[in-house]
Amino acid sequence: MPWLSPALANALVYALLALASLPAAGLLAWLGPRWVLAGAAAALGLTIVVLTWPASGLWVLILAAGANRYELAIGGLSVYAEYLALVVVSALLAFDVLTGRRRWRWPPTLWPLLAWLVCGLVASLMHAPDTLNSLALWTKLIIVVSIYLVTVNLAQTRVAQAVWVQMLVGAGVAAFGLLTVVAWQRFHLDLGVVFKTDGGIVPTGSQWEPNIFGSYCLAVALLALPLSLATRPRRSALVSWLALILGLGGLIASLTRTAWIGFAVAGALGLAAWAWRRPWVALAAGAGLGLAGICLVSILGWSDLRFLLPQVDLSSSGALAQRLATFANLSTDGNVWVRQQILRHALSVWQEHPWIGWGIGAYSQVYYYPNANATSWIPNLIVHQLYNTGILGLGSFLLALALAGWRGFQAWRQAHGRARAMLGGLLLALVGLFVAFQATEASWLAYFWIYLGLLEAAASPILEKAT
Repeated sequence: MPWLSPALANALVYALLALASLPAAGLLAWLGPRWVLAGAAAALGLTIVVLTWPASGLWVLILAAGANRYELAIGGLSVYAEYLALVVVSALLAFDVLTGRRRWRWPPTLWPLLAWLVCGLVASLMHAPDTLNSLALWTKLIIVVSIYLVTVNLAQTRVAQAVWVQMLVGAGVAAFGLLTVVAWQRFHLDLGVVFKTDGGIVPTGSQWEPNIFGSYCLAVALLALPLSLATRPRRSALVSWLALILGLGGLIASLTRTAWIGFAVAGALGLAAWAWRRPWVALAAGAGLGLAGICLVSILGWSDLRFLLPQVDLSSSGALAQRLATFANLSTDGNVWVRQQILRHALSVWQEHPWIGWGIGAYSQVYYYPNANATSWIPNLIVHQLYNTGILGLGSFLLALALAGWRGFQAWRQAHGRARAMLGGLLLALVGLFVAFQATEASWLAYFWIYLGLLEAAASPILEKAT
């Protein structure tokens, strides 16, 4: 039984906010008019969050994860929207738990994640060249795991709404990324683009960089894919189709090859799952694709028939055609060569501390890119975790992902209708992200962990009901 009634708990929240606003207002007035305006906007936002709680908690987290490019410098420290969102939402959620209005839930994946964090902490204290920097980066892992836990507990009674919000915000992020390209091409207005050495541009939108924008759009499109085919009523169907179309547009515009591959792999798994229940349709489609593949191989192998294939002049083609053409010569691609050199070197150095690794972010503290005078980073998720946390840490991390995936898959098998489509979309999104992260590591950003939290929140009630 709660020890405070809902009315009394709400009154206590408002009283505490009013009490805290007095010294905050005095401090802002002392700092200057800009801080007064910023504080007023923050107070208005906080008021809206409190009045619409708990639904607002999901909006705040998902919106913040969709704007990870923006930061606020405070005392030499970079504060991102994800951090501020976690502080606000965690405080309100903790108040709900302490007053008995909500039961806190610990997901089974927490224990291997805690082991992963412990390995990272020990390695950072023992082996990192710059211990303070590694500990600062380790706190980022604490933050994203906390976002995962908060997402699980906020979404456990409103999964459908959370998925709807994720698709809507994701569609907005993809649309903004596409808008940045138009804004530069038409008005030379830089809203979030990266300039390539050949004079072209790639959108980042509200994301950290183009590859991460591509993986973000990949997850949105895959989440919406099964829901767009199975969703009713009209409002949800409209949002899912919008997320699918805009997500695919952003994915293509990002020119991120591994995100394209991730979409192809996850899409193939989704197609296989769909075909499993329709064997005759799958047999006909497989035969057709096989015949087309045989014909294509025959044409490529017989030089006299190559005139049947369209000839593309890459020097006069657009960025998309040129990017697609690079799949044919990855062995000579400069970017691929740099990444391979980094991975080989990281694996050779990792062997000095194989069990717990070198510490969080340790590679960038010492080594530089082989072709540039800039600190390097390890672009592969598995190698990065292996270098940072060793065999024990990587094993714990992969165990957590495998456990989450297995629980989600078991729930998907037992679910029906809309719940099955949501679980399928979340599973496909996480598979696609895992593939994409083999060349662009973004496990330190919140959006990956929000998808993981939504999967656990969607799977848990179904599995509990079954047992």
